[in-house]
Amino acid sequence: MDCGRADPIAAKEAAKAIVGSYRARDFVDPDTYLIGLIANLAQFPVVVIKLAADPVHGIPRKYKFVPSVAEVADELAALSARIRLAATGARRAIPAQSKNH
Repeated sequence: MDCGRADPIAAKEAAKAIVGSYRARDFVDPDTYLIGLIANLAQFPVVVIKLAADPVHGIPRKYKFVPSVAEVADELAALSARIRLAATGARRAIPAQSKNH
């Protein structure tokens, strides 16, 4: 898993996907919100931001109303932690499986 940060283009696309999932009238200042969203998304790996932007399992599915930038940042951190935990578990399981074969 690439643990580096997403490039700005990937962050912008994820932000647009999240923003596009909500009604336009719910935004007081959509440009400022988008800037904040992109800045936060860009701090995480692409896998995290793609999961966050997913309309079925991500932020658009979890929040009925537009989440604050802080709520999005919290979701990104939680997703990142879950992915790291799963990766650690997978790395530990692989040697155990290879011993059984």
